[in-house]
Amino acid sequence: MAVLALLPSPIPAFVLDHCRHHRLISSRPHACTRSTRILASTNKWNIEISRGLLPQTSLADVADLLAAAFGESGGDDDDYNLEKHSLDSINPIKLAEEFNFKLRLMAALQFRALTEGRQYITVVARCPATGNVAGVVTLAPGLGPADAEGHLEDDVADDQTIASISNMAVEENSRRQGLGKILLETVEGASGGWPAPPCLFALSVYRTNEDAIRLYENSGYVVDEKWIDPKWLRAAERGLVSGTRRSLMIKKVSMWETESEEE
Repeated sequence: MAVLALLPSPIPAFVLDHCRHHRLISSRPHACTRSTRILASTNKWNIEISRGLLPQTSLADVADLLAAAFGESGGDDDDYNLEKHSLDSINPIKLAEEFNFKLRLMAALQFRALTEGRQYITVVARCPATGNVAGVVTLAPGLGPADAEGHLEDDVADDQTIASISNMAVEENSRRQGLGKILLETVEGASGGWPAPPCLFALSVYRTNEDAIRLYENSGYVVDEKWIDPKWLRAAERGLVSGTRRSLMIKKVSMWETESEEE
């Protein structure tokens, strides 16, 4: 299989200009605030926790992993369903679509970080020997990333918060080694540093992704049977054959030990 050209790192100027054009990068100092901490929690991976904007040295690597993971699983984007190609099947149009998808991922990650500030948490796992990204997961306030806004409003008090976990991906060679569990536990624990730690976590997952569902169930998540996948529902209402349907999984938290960190 041919290896597609990856976006270079650090991010080239024209990509940053694209983000600025869409008001995703701001010249205001507070909007670009970020902090990254490296945890020596495993001998297999270096675990990095970023709050706010991702460092430029990580942004392209994370987008590459997400593009590969979503393309492999059928994608979470209606317009860009990435595929793996042989040398004979590669064509400029498909390469342009893949590049555009990665660019959109980069912009979306930074836009969410600018919107949520330091409450937007990204956990990245890297291979110590190569520095390559082995896994990633993000967490943000609210239910927007889980595509379930307004769904659980009656389940929480006004002074309580909900957090959505999204962009969970593990590189193929690092799977079935416990990395998914490490990423999940790390991002959940990092949210203990919020002014009001979440009382409930939510995430959406494709019903065919049995490995991911098993991981979440073993971590205390349960399927919310009341939630109906809005993408699937819109397609059904138009009489279209939809792609894979998603489930919403939630985890209620009764108490927290907030993490202490130096930043």
